[in-house]
Amino acid sequence: MAGMRYTWNPNKPAGSRIESVTVFNGTAYVPLQEDAVYKVVTNNFMRTGGDGYTVFEDYAIDPYDAGPPLDQAVMDYIEAFSPIAPAIEGRITGPDIVVYPLELSQELIAGNTVSDTLTILNMGDVTRTWNLTQTTVVDWLTMTPTSGVLPPEEGVITGTVTLFLPDSVDVELTFDASGLDEGVYTTTLEVTSDAEEPAVNVPVTLTVNLVKIYLPLVMKNF
Repeated sequence: MAGMRYTWNPNKPAGSRIESVTVFNGTAYVPLQEDAVYKVVTNNFMRTGGDGYTVFEDYAIDPYDAGPPLDQAVMDYIEAFSPIAPAIEGRITGPDIVVYPLELSQELIAGNTVSDTLTILNMGDVTRTWNLTQTTVVDWLTMTPTSGVLPPEEGVITGTVTLFLPDSVDVELTFDASGLDEGVYTTTLEVTSDAEEPAVNVPVTLTVNLVKIYLPLVMKNF
């Protein structure tokens, strides 16, 4: 990722989560040009489609392998530039508040109930307050809790590596089909926070079915 910055939004559908990309042109970061050709340096594992990332394998123009093995290149760099001071450079940015899942759906027999969970995470580096509301309030859906405070990501040291784990809260949702007729019911959950970012909308669908009882047909000759 050296020489590139991008903004992503996991609250959007898969395939549309990258919102902006800039590349370093030698003096400044400028927007990525979709019709431009860029030179990319990577290892041969990634170049040949490793881990399922086949973009380089499928679309690279005149790719070739050159230079020392990756382990030797790393050792040479450490030897030349020690002491190494790795740091978070902010090349990847995104929203503080992330919600999962982005859509909820349940199917019930009339009179029954079922529970589900909506997870709200704070991916940022400051404490955030959050609120959960329904854009159209319905009786068949209850939520607990509907507001709270989420601390920032916490660094957890594992051996020599520090992992940054987001704090989260699980909101318990109860779908209740008591007293509902057969049909499809909808509403939308809206998650807001004190962060300067758009609200996250989560569509919710409840499908209610009726129990159908079929009696055997008995015919009698007189």
